[in-house]
Amino acid sequence: MLLELIFLAIIQGITEFLPVSSSGHLNVLAHFIAFDQQHLLLYFLVLHAGTACAAIYFFRQDIYAIILGLWEFVTKKDTEQAKNAIKWVQLIIMVSIPTGIVGITLKTSVEALGSNLLVISIAWIVTAIILFATKFVVSKKLELMTFTYKDAFLVGIAQSFALLPGISRSGSTIAMALFLGASPSFAGKLSFLASFVAIFGALLLEILDYIKVGDSTLSFTYLFIGFIMSFIVGLFSLKFLISILKHGKLFLFSVYCFIIGVLLLFVIL
Repeated sequence: MLLELIFLAIIQGITEFLPVSSSGHLNVLAHFIAFDQQHLLLYFLVLHAGTACAAIYFFRQDIYAIILGLWEFVTKKDTEQAKNAIKWVQLIIMVSIPTGIVGITLKTSVEALGSNLLVISIAWIVTAIILFATKFVVSKKLELMTFTYKDAFLVGIAQSFALLPGISRSGSTIAMALFLGASPSFAGKLSFLASFVAIFGALLLEILDYIKVGDSTLSFTYLFIGFIMSFIVGLFSLKFLISILKHGKLFLFSVYCFIIGVLLLFVIL
C-alpha cells in the first residue's frame, strides 16, 4: 500500500506541472494497474494537495506581491504594485471563467470520458501537436500590462479543454499565451497563477466526493509521506519546466506526448 502511494505521488509530482497531462497518466495507470480502489480517491486528494502546495511555495513571491498590491489598492495607495496586482486578479478571473463554466456544466460528461482510453490517446496526440506548434511561434513579448482581457479569456478556453484527460492544462494554456504573443516567462507565470483557481476548485470537488464515500482506515503516516513526495517531486518539476520555458524549448515535450499517445493507441486497438 505504501509503495503504491509513493509510486502515484511520483507520477503526480512529475506530470501535474510538466505539459504531459497528469489526469491522462493517472487514468491510464488506474486502468492497467490494480490499485487499492477503496482508497484511490483519498490518494488523489492528498497527492493533488501536495502539488498544489508545491505551486504555492514556488510562486510565493509573486503571490505575496499580489496580496501586498491588493492591500495597497484597498488602502487607496496609487502604486505600481497595486496596479499590477489588480491586473493580475483581472486576468486570473478572465482565465477562470470559461474553465468554471465548462467544469460545472460538463463535469459528469468529462468524468465519463476519463475512463475512455481511446479518447485519452487521441488527446495526448493533440497535446503533442499543440506543443510542437510552439516551436514556430514568433513572440510579441507581451507582458502583464500589455496582455489583454480578451487574450486571458482565450487562455481560459484553452484551459477548459484540459479538463479532458490527455490534454495538458499547463501545455494548452502556455501554448495559447505564446500563440497570442506573450513572452515565455509571462506565459508560464500566467498559466500557473491562474491554475490555482482550477486546482483548488478540483481539490474542493475531490474533498466533497471523499466526504460522501471516504473512510479513515488509511494510516496518516502513509498519507503524509504521499503528500511530501508529491510536494517535492512537483517542486522539481516546476523548476524544470520554467527552465525549459526560458530557453523556448516547450516543444520538446511534444515528442513524449506523441509517443505515449501512439503507444496507447496500439495497445487498445
